[in-house]
Amino acid sequence: MRRFSTLFLAAGLVACGGGDYAADDAEGMASGITLAQVAGTWNLTGTLATAETTIIEYSVVATDSEAGWMLNLPGRDPVAIRIVAIEGDSIVGEAGPFESILREGVMVTTRTVLRLHGEMLMGTLDATYDTEPVVTVPGTFEGTRGM
Repeated sequence: MRRFSTLFLAAGLVACGGGDYAADDAEGMASGITLAQVAGTWNLTGTLATAETTIIEYSVVATDSEAGWMLNLPGRDPVAIRIVAIEGDSIVGEAGPFESILREGVMVTTRTVLRLHGEMLMGTLDATYDTEPVVTVPGTFEGTRGM
């Protein structure tokens, strides 16, 4: 198992299962998520669905607007996150292309769907590698707001 650890916050990804979030989901769908609700720095752990379990710790800096979102990966310069949609209980963001931390010399673009469940940010992501043929690896993430 590869483990990349450093306290960073990273960009998140699409609707995540697990746990009983019916009340949070119902509230989020009724009122819709806002950027202000997720503003701050988030310490996240992502898991990619590779042949081996791959765990990445990172951070994401979220703002109360579509500008200024950043993905912070261990030992890397920050990567800008573009907010591409805000709908219902989800925020969709894209980051990249940037050099993969798992595949040396390969560029990757991530697309995440973020959801707020109580005090946790959770979701799913797709990492699309610029290879021939193009490869997309799904994953999940979760984490809490930094102090």
